[in-house]
Amino acid sequence: MEWHHLEYFKHLAKSENITATAKAMNISQSALSRAIQQLEKQLTVPLFNRIGRSIKLNKYGNAFLETTQNITQEMEIFKSKVKQATDALSGEIIIGFLHSVGPTYLSEFLKQFRQQYPEIQVKLVQNHAYNLFKMLDNGDIDIAITTISNKTTSTNFVPLLEEELYLTVNSNHALAQQSTVDITSISNEKFILLKKGFVLRE
Repeated sequence: MEWHHLEYFKHLAKSENITATAKAMNISQSALSRAIQQLEKQLTVPLFNRIGRSIKLNKYGNAFLETTQNITQEMEIFKSKVKQATDALSGEIIIGFLHSVGPTYLSEFLKQFRQQYPEIQVKLVQNHAYNLFKMLDNGDIDIAITTISNKTTSTNFVPLLEEELYLTVNSNHALAQQSTVDITSISNEKFILLKKGFVLRE
């Protein structure tokens, strides 16, 4: 069942005039007749009573007209929702983020964003980096605020900020008095780290 066939039927059901409907829909009368015949074949019932050269909507046609109007109305509602959701100034955006950025950078960003774009609905999803990338690839979120990880063909990185990593050691440690430490010099040290699955651990 093709969408334009429903439109043809809906118009013909109201006019009950093949010539006028074909002209209004900018198709030939034979193409219109074939479209209605295909509908009737798929529905296994006649939709019109043919009386000479005129047609009249029958009880099956009346019932199908109501169904068709409901279908087209639901489609218009859906298209409207999609337009609103994808509108750059009044849609919806889903942001995935690391737990560490929530109380700091994200809260300040949301405050400014809502002032500038009050019509855009923001949804937040908190997760660790690997899951955020999966969600981004699957289309479950629109943006991921995370540390840099393996890039995929469907991701584009834009740096927001850079942060220093700090090494905490005992005051008696050989590196305690140094202001900067090369990461290769601590490759054999034992660390208290985040659990596996966190990008920062790497």
